[in-house]
Amino acid sequence: MRRRAALTCLAVIAVLAQAGPAAAQSLPAGGWETLRVGVLPVRSYAREPEDVFLERPQARALREAAGLWQRRLEALVGRRDQVEVLPASQVRELLARTRGHREAVDLAAERFALGRELYGAIETDGALKQLDRAAELYREAGADATLPRELADVELYRGLAWAERKELNRAHIAFREMFLLDPGRVIQKGYYPEEIERALAGAQLDLTRLPDKVIARYPLARLSTLASALEVDVWVVALLEGTPDAPVLHVAIFDVRSGALTTSERIPLGEAEVVAERVDRALAVWHACALAARDTGSMLRPQRPARWGVEVGYAHVMMLRHRRTRALFHSPGVSIGATWDATRSAHVFARALHMVSLPDDNADLYESFLTSRLVVGGGLSGGTRDVRLFVEAGLEVGFTLQDIRMTTDVDCKHFGADHPRCTRLSTVEAPGVWFGLKVGLGARVRLSDVWYGYATAQMSSYVLEAELVGDLNFPLGLGVGVGHRF
Repeated sequence: MRRRAALTCLAVIAVLAQAGPAAAQSLPAGGWETLRVGVLPVRSYAREPEDVFLERPQARALREAAGLWQRRLEALVGRRDQVEVLPASQVRELLARTRGHREAVDLAAERFALGRELYGAIETDGALKQLDRAAELYREAGADATLPRELADVELYRGLAWAERKELNRAHIAFREMFLLDPGRVIQKGYYPEEIERALAGAQLDLTRLPDKVIARYPLARLSTLASALEVDVWVVALLEGTPDAPVLHVAIFDVRSGALTTSERIPLGEAEVVAERVDRALAVWHACALAARDTGSMLRPQRPARWGVEVGYAHVMMLRHRRTRALFHSPGVSIGATWDATRSAHVFARALHMVSLPDDNADLYESFLTSRLVVGGGLSGGTRDVRLFVEAGLEVGFTLQDIRMTTDVDCKHFGADHPRCTRLSTVEAPGVWFGLKVGLGARVRLSDVWYGYATAQMSSYVLEAELVGDLNFPLGLGVGVGHRF
């Protein structure tokens, strides 16, 4: 067993190594802190032509057992270290939130309804035109993963329309695609003419004899597209196949680095615990080899493609050192910045902050003044795709072109700064410049594919210039805003 595992591991590494630099560069933004592993829905294809019209108890039981194996598979994948698992339910949810999904699905449903009406009116040319467009729109929206039954309905009527035109070969292909999308579909006996029923049974038989239903259901190019849309590094696909009397669990693993299946294991279904142990063993071999392959010298270490982003938000700053004023004074303002994500976990940034410092409750800050600050630096982040925490550090320079005047002298406040009785007015003449180190922490929350919200807390320590630093230092800032990635 160990020898077989070792050979399997070498095979996995070899497949990944063959991907070369191009595949490494094309790896989506999963990074190497964790492998982002998506689990696609488990379906049962363990049936025979007679199950199309009257499903036998064995076939029905296997179809119902698919949900159980779905949960077990997701749990087994989730046990691996350095793995972020996306269960099938979350995969569907994320795909449904991708740009243009809802609009494409609504338009596809309209085309399908029109195609069905035209088929009922025996206008097969028009029906096929509308049905073909409906299928195309559904696939563009990812409905093969999110709404497979709706897409299967389109394929059913495409098959019926082709059969009406006596083109049974094309009808056969459409019916097989229907069963591939919706393998548990049962057709009422006698509802369609015998010719249609024979075509349906033949399509099911053809599907039963397919040597690799995983590739038929999820072509490799399609898996790559889905991976790119969801920033997934690895897909796990499992199907129940064989016959109701001799079912088999087929587990396959697709790695984006290679664009190929690195694992394909067929396990006869028997005692559940024994099957689960074999599945766990196959996942363990894949996991160890995938981590080993990422560190091998034969491959470039994949990095997340660099992405630019812009941010704008509200900022609020308070000087923790304010020796010439008895109370804190507040400085609201606006922050504008740009970020560059070199990898999933590292970024550089540049931000500009423009704010107005308002007098404190005692009016010791004699009058408002405007300040501009510029900070450049870098940061590290970690977390999930939807929520990322980060820490940052950088160099900050701040300057004001207005005099800063502070006083606790009542005469200055009552009679004015130019009155002879005003003798204790501290003035920092413009231009005033601060220079120092800034550190911060914060969080980003994903709002859509390109938009995110952020919240930050930062603090600076100024070392230049002496006159300012002695009176005003250690600004504590809080900020909230939104960002957009390109």
